[in-house]
Amino acid sequence: MTQLPLSAVSAFVLFSGLASISANAATLVHYRMGDDTSLVTDSSGNGHSLSSTATETVIPATGDGSAFSNPIPNTGDSNTSMASFSGSQNMAVADPFGSLTAFTAEAYINLAGFKSGTQYVMSQWSTSTNGRSWGIGVASSSGTGTASANELYLLMGTGSSGSEVVPLGLTLTLDTDFYIALTYDGTTGTNDINLYYQDLINSSSLMSSTISSGITTSINNTSGVFRVGAYGASNSANSYWGGNIDEVRVSDTILAQNDLLAVPEPSSFALISGLLALLCVNRRHRRA
Repeated sequence: MTQLPLSAVSAFVLFSGLASISANAATLVHYRMGDDTSLVTDSSGNGHSLSSTATETVIPATGDGSAFSNPIPNTGDSNTSMASFSGSQNMAVADPFGSLTAFTAEAYINLAGFKSGTQYVMSQWSTSTNGRSWGIGVASSSGTGTASANELYLLMGTGSSGSEVVPLGLTLTLDTDFYIALTYDGTTGTNDINLYYQDLINSSSLMSSTISSGITTSINNTSGVFRVGAYGASNSANSYWGGNIDEVRVSDTILAQNDLLAVPEPSSFALISGLLALLCVNRRHRRA
């Protein structure tokens, strides 16, 4: 095997690191909730702007939503606005996803109150034939399927009319700011879900867990409406969210932890500085 000199290795490490910064997976939608152009703008560049009855709200200095990251750790973008939901307010756009085999869904959330029914952060779901794909919801105050009361869950379509509730092990607390990210691999029913979450009020650590859904069918791709703050077809949305949602992003693959919005991304300056330091060490060694 041919060995590279230290300087070449260092350069390889640098450019590999720079590549990892720029080579992100395709972002299908990213709703910054007013921190780009407007509440409904899709900042991914794919043009999937929302229709909306939600309210754009300035992130307060204290109280609900005040701990939503500003700036966003992974991008450095300022974050001063969020979407607030009450009653039947929600946001929607015609199917922006096409065919998915895996995805990552992220959001900042704050739940204002528990309900006797479910509440949804986001979903692509329709009760029409073969319209059920996926959704991220919070169980009712008495539990939903196998999910305990007020527990976050993944709802997956398993065919033309079938569905499965997969508990995610995170029980939300009211008036608490969370960052959540969920990855789902539709090719296997074992260790197919990764959940990342951060209690932004009470903890500075990003927590993670791996879950086996037991679902052996691939993602049930539909042409259903994608919703933020609800689920259902365009004329029958329900299970409305009560509280705040911000920075909704869906990607077409399983993002590594370092690519998540809540994780600071290493700067190219730091990588260049590291390269220069290695080159200096190498030159000193060669002169000795």
